[in-house]
Amino acid sequence: MFYDESRFGLITSVGRKWTAKGVKPIIPYQQKYEYFYLYQATDIKTGEDFSMYMSHLDSVCFNEYLKNLSEKFKNDNIVLIMDNASFHKSKQLKVPKNIKIEYLPPYSPELNPQERRFEDIKKFLKNITFKTIEELEKKVTEILFSYTKKQIKSLVSYNYIIKAMNI
Repeated sequence: MFYDESRFGLITSVGRKWTAKGVKPIIPYQQKYEYFYLYQATDIKTGEDFSMYMSHLDSVCFNEYLKNLSEKFKNDNIVLIMDNASFHKSKQLKVPKNIKIEYLPPYSPELNPQERRFEDIKKFLKNITFKTIEELEKKVTEILFSYTKKQIKSLVSYNYIIKAMNI
């Protein structure tokens, strides 16, 4: 499984917008500094994923995520491939027995297909303002549940990874 986390917040993400020729697009904008993090791991072979919302990026939240991931897939051995964030290597990290962590080379987010998932999720949030963090969380949840496993697999199954794994 490939793992990563991404921040979602109330600052409006501005994107392109279609309008009639000569009409300047008007996009509502806000700059509220409230946010949450989506922790997510995806199996590129099956398209199955596991997501959790967390308040911070730290070893406490990451330990909680690992514990829940381990429980969800308690009958499986998981190789979790991720970046080199400092809290991924913290001394306080408690890795469950059925999870083995492998790290991607430093400064190479393009190697993590999970980044593509987040990019796709965030395209649905462009030019929208949310009044509350709960409203944003509800929308992100709606987006997450709209994906089929086939769609997820098509987003994250990079050819070079599939070839390397002989899937």
